[in-house]
Amino acid sequence: MQEAMLIEDGVDGRDTPGVVDEVPAGVLEKLKEWVKTFDPSARLQLPRHLVHKSDPRNVFIARLERVSEARPDELAAQLIFDPTHPYHFEHPQDHVPGMMLMEAGRQLGLAVTHLFYGVALDAMFVLNDVKARFRRFAELGEPVFVYSAVHEKEYRRGRLISMRQAGLFIQRGEFLGSMEGSWSVYDRRLMERLRRRPRPGDGSATSRPMTAPATE
Repeated sequence: MQEAMLIEDGVDGRDTPGVVDEVPAGVLEKLKEWVKTFDPSARLQLPRHLVHKSDPRNVFIARLERVSEARPDELAAQLIFDPTHPYHFEHPQDHVPGMMLMEAGRQLGLAVTHLFYGVALDAMFVLNDVKARFRRFAELGEPVFVYSAVHEKEYRRGRLISMRQAGLFIQRGEFLGSMEGSWSVYDRRLMERLRRRPRPGDGSATSRPMTAPATE
């Protein structure tokens, strides 16, 4: 079992525009408890369907909770990274690759919508924008956490159709970096109909790529 590591009294991200300014004390207390039980060999992780993965090696979220019932749009998460991952560690690395952290952030957004905002598991997600900024390397063998907040939620007929999420990556009480993005949520059947709708001058109705940057 890894020795408990110090999490400082505060993690400040105010120099990173657009993200949560500071990690509240209540979140830090939760992270301290998680550090005490951290075991990199335990492979604690969310069910893979919550992050739209079929291979458990590609699941990078270990656990995810709301900060409190009084603050339902603020989340704390612990990440998990396999240093033998065939893609992200296809060559020797002495730290967690930045793209692996970004994929963890993307997975966090998916899991949050399913667990806490009632989005159906077969919904389709369209990524509208994403940005990340890193200050320090994430070291291997030590837990990495995310404190994030959901905002700019938009509903239609009681169903979440878009949101923005911003978060801070934290390790050993230090601010590693930040990530922020927004996406839209579509009913799968509606999306399939939209993709088959002909455009002016395109001729017959066939499946065509979305104009949005990406789908999940």
